[in-house]
Amino acid sequence: MKQVIGWTDAAPPFKTPLIERCEAALALPLKDQTVETMRLLLGQGIAIDMLLPGALDILELDILASGDLYEGDLLASCQRLPASYWREHPDHWVRLDSILRDFDQKVDQVNKERAGFMANNPFGAKL
Repeated sequence: MKQVIGWTDAAPPFKTPLIERCEAALALPLKDQTVETMRLLLGQGIAIDMLLPGALDILELDILASGDLYEGDLLASCQRLPASYWREHPDHWVRLDSILRDFDQKVDQVNKERAGFMANNPFGAKL
């Protein structure tokens, strides 16, 4: 991936743990990227064109897919991509929007079922 995106191996003035993690992630072939490495690189704005299609594939299966930070951190990294990226890739924007709309419908259904569950609460309004 490093060669494709033009990442140089020139040493920065100092290597931070973040730089080291990004370099390690970029050393992996695209097919070996994990939720965490995608979250990390997308969050840094690195290799977006290469990684986002795979990230969207994952989010279609599990919108709350998580790397090392928290449940749904991959989604958060995708949603934080700059508007300029989405303007240049409207197909990706439409795809993420569809994933989010599908999730909204599922949450709405859960909330409807929850209302019925709470209405049948044998313990009264409060526990």
